[in-house]
Amino acid sequence: MEIEILQLLEGARQAKGLTVIIDVFRAFTTEAMIMSQIPAKLLPVGDIQTALDYRDAHPGTLLCGEREGAIIPGFDYGNSPSQIEFANLAGKAVVHTTSAGTQGIVNATGADEILGGSLVNAKAIACYIQKKQPKHVSLVCMGLAGVCPTEEDTLCAEYIRSLLLGQPLADLPERIAHLKETDGAKFFDPAQQSVFPQRDFEIATMADICPFVLRVVKDPETGLCAMERIDVPEAFSLPQGAKMGDFSRAEVHCFPDWLKGRIVYGDYTQPEGDFDAALVLGGVDFLMESRAEAAAELYHAGRCRLFIPTGGVYWDSPYGRLIEAEILKRQMMERGIPEECILLEPKATVTRENFLFCKEILAQRFSDRRRIVTISSAGHVRRSLSLAKAYIPEHDHVAYRASYPTDCLEHFAETELMRHRADKECLGLWAYVDWKLVPDFEL
Repeated sequence: MEIEILQLLEGARQAKGLTVIIDVFRAFTTEAMIMSQIPAKLLPVGDIQTALDYRDAHPGTLLCGEREGAIIPGFDYGNSPSQIEFANLAGKAVVHTTSAGTQGIVNATGADEILGGSLVNAKAIACYIQKKQPKHVSLVCMGLAGVCPTEEDTLCAEYIRSLLLGQPLADLPERIAHLKETDGAKFFDPAQQSVFPQRDFEIATMADICPFVLRVVKDPETGLCAMERIDVPEAFSLPQGAKMGDFSRAEVHCFPDWLKGRIVYGDYTQPEGDFDAALVLGGVDFLMESRAEAAAELYHAGRCRLFIPTGGVYWDSPYGRLIEAEILKRQMMERGIPEECILLEPKATVTRENFLFCKEILAQRFSDRRRIVTISSAGHVRRSLSLAKAYIPEHDHVAYRASYPTDCLEHFAETELMRHRADKECLGLWAYVDWKLVPDFEL
């Protein structure tokens, strides 16, 4: 295998064989963050007008990009991984254009195959190349605007090459730290935080957090370049004894599906015995149907006689536009739970409030310690149960899963919706640990 390191736009034009276009600050770090959220499609384009034209033809498309580092006027996001870290891109089309990285893709016309590369997925790239065993590998460092070499892109190329040669760089952490004083210094300049936030540097230098590669393909609809995510499971290793709190939010975002599934669904079995009260959590229509059904199962089995549907968000329903608690009440009554067994909690708008406001109702109802069950969806019970224990410690808590197709460890990764929901649950659990709301836990 011949491995060649090339520089800038001219290097992209000279590239051949399997080509990795490298842009650490920030194009392909940003695209890795985008792809971790499972967008409907990701289109890297060379010019601004192409991006605008695509959005005009496809309303709802999100535009992401920069010129001279700053967000392009009229775009939704800049070329900033920290902006993407908190975005909700699941199932949406995203068009991305930058001064360097996406230009390299456009100019690599002699390449047999093109990958987008950065430190965050360097190990995945090396593993992918090792499996493919191409005769020639071109590692193209795009630098600053494609015309000036930068230390971070060259470091990434050298790191990928070292992995391919089986001689990983021993001084990688030191060289990453040195970037703060050279090409990464702009991320630590207080006057430039609006364009170059420090968090972008932190994410871009998290080596090997993304166990997938970004492969350039043709969008069948438009013929434009598109990014395809190819998972590389062997690029991810979980240290023994690792806990949720050992990782950053960006790292959790990029956990492989098997780990997200294990975190969210865990080793769970439905609880046995009877309950003094059931907290039934609201949600979108199909979620409430399944939760009302689970409540009815408990009632008809004689295991619970008090149900507290909780939620104050309005939804359209067969009964009209009502709050979640009222919709749940009607669904439960249709399933045979008498009205006198139901107490509404009509104010909560987020999960934490479900338990804060239910705490007040339980305090009015019970003066001693009781066994309370929370009814929620299979992919939501771990986070719900954590909050129940944190906010209502005066009672004993268990959770009862209301399942629907694909909402289980075996099948959740089959749909983009469920993968996105698992991602949100992982991030929610991470936030609770980070806020010290719930104890840290081993992965």
